[in-house]
Amino acid sequence: MRRRIGSYFYKSAPRKSDISKARWNIRRIIGHTIRKTCTVIGGIILFFCVMGTISLFSYEGKKKAILPDDMILVLNVTDPIGETEHARSLADPFAAAGITIGDLIATIDQASIDPRVRGLLVSLDQGGMELAHIQELRVAIKRFRVSGKFAHVYTASFADAGSGIGAYYLASAFDEIWMQPVGMVTITGLSMEMPFARAALDKIGAKPEFLHREEYKSAMESFTNERMSEPNREMMQSILESLSGQIARDIVVDRKIPASILEANLNKGLVTGKDALTAGLITRLDYSDVMLDEVQKRITNKKNDEDLPLVALEDYFAGISTSMGNKGPQVALVRIAGEIIPGADPEPGFATSDYIADAINEASENDDIKAIVVRVDSPGGSPTASETIRRAIVHAKEKGKKIIVSMGPLAASGGYWVTVDADKIYALPTTLTGSIGVIMGKFEVSEMWKKIGINWGGMKWGENAQIWSPNVPLKDSERAALEVAIDDTYASFIERVAKGRKMDPAKVRTIAKGRAWTGLQAKENGLIDDLGGLDVALDYTASLVGQRDRTQLDIHIIPEPLTPIEQLMHMMGQQVFFQNWLGDTVMGDMFRRVETIQRSGLTQAYDPDLHVR
Repeated sequence: MRRRIGSYFYKSAPRKSDISKARWNIRRIIGHTIRKTCTVIGGIILFFCVMGTISLFSYEGKKKAILPDDMILVLNVTDPIGETEHARSLADPFAAAGITIGDLIATIDQASIDPRVRGLLVSLDQGGMELAHIQELRVAIKRFRVSGKFAHVYTASFADAGSGIGAYYLASAFDEIWMQPVGMVTITGLSMEMPFARAALDKIGAKPEFLHREEYKSAMESFTNERMSEPNREMMQSILESLSGQIARDIVVDRKIPASILEANLNKGLVTGKDALTAGLITRLDYSDVMLDEVQKRITNKKNDEDLPLVALEDYFAGISTSMGNKGPQVALVRIAGEIIPGADPEPGFATSDYIADAINEASENDDIKAIVVRVDSPGGSPTASETIRRAIVHAKEKGKKIIVSMGPLAASGGYWVTVDADKIYALPTTLTGSIGVIMGKFEVSEMWKKIGINWGGMKWGENAQIWSPNVPLKDSERAALEVAIDDTYASFIERVAKGRKMDPAKVRTIAKGRAWTGLQAKENGLIDDLGGLDVALDYTASLVGQRDRTQLDIHIIPEPLTPIEQLMHMMGQQVFFQNWLGDTVMGDMFRRVETIQRSGLTQAYDPDLHVR
């Protein structure tokens, strides 16, 4: 019999009889399966071990940060700065988490009283921020300047730093604004735009069937209408006027220019560097290296010699974080960020109700916690989930805890529901809040299935068993059931606002109707108590526990932010299609709204918010 030749690089083809035997060799099959399984498990373990090591080194690096005795802080705004750390994704699991707006403001405040810090230099480059965050940061910059330290901002061009007035609004709080000689100042004002996809949905056979309370609750108009309704237009115009009025007043005061000059240049939209300099919109047309040289010369009296160290603000934050422990009264800071959904586990990008409620309940049972500050940045979500969080706040009050709410960019619908029983509510003037209303419904796509040749079959138990099915339209009995449910939820919303805010229910109903308000308008309507950011809310909390200000508090953030490993574990199971593939596109936003409704069932879906770049 001829022997088959084999080597490490070549193996002769097996005979058919050998293949047959191998195919039915049970031991070999089991062994192969076990090896493959072990390989996969080993790969997963190795992946998380590597990530854990990276996280540990990153943490140790921050922990061991050593700061010089004399320095200038620098901040490059290249990515959006938001309420929470950037959620890592499977597409980029090693991305830097980034500093949050709260940490940034606290760091600037600490730097203002740190004798080692001489000043602050900020470079703006494509970093979009929410308008309320810009407003909150501007106040911190102005406090820094009051301490006697300089704060300069530089950009190659405001036309590159954003498509709207947001970047310039932030820059106007600095003592000097530098721009490259060929740069442009973009102050195009504000605009609000909404897509209306009803005609497109009709073409593909998708029918939106949504009920709402009341006329200003316009979140689903993008799907149900072909154009903007008059109540929605009225609401959006009112918000636009409130926001633009605030921005204009702040710029005129901080840049010390006549309102007529600002209006004239705003109507131009794009302003050349020379014209911007003449109008007083900027301080200097020059390059970043020139600015650095002049700052160093001003401080050290020498140019290009004995320069002061430039320390990244993130590194300064890491350096002081390990030595900022406070032995004052303990205060809990609870963050409610993202759409509010039911759930007991943390989920990046969402506020899961039981997870947050448990944290509040834990703080309420802790005798060392003297008060609870709740920071809200949420467009709303599930009423039942919102009620779970609200009840936890009520329970904490019954335990003797003071509850102070600080609203971020958005605290609308369910995001407002959770706040109504607080002892005091603060909002930024540009916060969008209110939206006291309810939306319920579904997309019915039976015609779409017909168009693509798919037929559905099935059976049911119960007259209205298919009420949530997307494959059949709402029947009269189902619609009637939804009407009862939506009326009951809306009445509950009104009742809780009236009781929590100590207002007559009739008055609440007149300012509700699903209408969103700016923080400035909300204060006028009694929906909040006062204007201010998280710093103001914490200062007030300090006064309640007998302290001078927030620097005397021992603040505990609960629930604690997820570690990089925990974020990655969640990433392994999350659906990333809409977030990572569609991104910030119009269709991405529309699909995310639908996803929120599907997750919440009955929802107080939010009104379109405003992003200022």
